[in-house]
Amino acid sequence: MIYETFNPSKHDSRKVAKLIYDVDFRTFDLLFKSSDKAISTIEKQLKKEESFDDTKVVLDENNNVIGLLIFWISKKPAFYHSLKTVSLKLLIVDILDYFVLCDVEKGDFHVAELAIDESQRGKGLGSKVL
Repeated sequence: MIYETFNPSKHDSRKVAKLIYDVDFRTFDLLFKSSDKAISTIEKQLKKEESFDDTKVVLDENNNVIGLLIFWISKKPAFYHSLKTVSLKLLIVDILDYFVLCDVEKGDFHVAELAIDESQRGKGLGSKVL
């Protein structure tokens, strides 16, 4: 496995958007009513973001995206999407995550998202990433 900082001009943005969707599909389905609409919106946002320091893609030996890891170290997590987000619904997902799902203190290592492509699940890759 190869780990690289996500780069929307180099890596498959649609695949990364699908992995982000997979982690929290229930919330995305509730807000967007359609997986395709949610994934398209996430992909548009990924292409707008300026920094991906905390977002790593997991690649196979052929440089295909097979997983995703988003994390924060030694800081309170900021909202993943900026206020200039392409969708208010994505900002709502971030607010829910920030206030409901995590309590990160300074100095903690926080895994925000960990996803493995459906075709690669059951092989222990998630454990290897951790």
